[in-house]
Amino acid sequence: MVMIHRVLLKSVKNWFQRNSKKGCRVKKPDILGLSALLTTTMPEMKKIIDALTESGLRDQVKVMVGGAPVNETYARQIGADGYAADAGESIEIAKLLLNPPQQST
Repeated sequence: MVMIHRVLLKSVKNWFQRNSKKGCRVKKPDILGLSALLTTTMPEMKKIIDALTESGLRDQVKVMVGGAPVNETYARQIGADGYAADAGESIEIAKLLLNPPQQST
């Protein structure tokens, strides 16, 4: 089951307590999708990833980021698993995150 949540935050702490922490434990999403519409909201993405790590949930959910001011370099810097420039690309990235190509040995 894939559940993608778009997030626009006023208070990352309140959102995380209400949704992410409880939601990731109860609903067990495969992917948490975060979107920033303004550069001022981008740091909140990192706070969510850090909060997932601190709560022991980070290894249970893939995190994808996107939005107008976000790029692949920023996604790597904050520890996101994937970045997509648009909705169409996000589908392909999500498929790769859920079913990574097998490495030949």
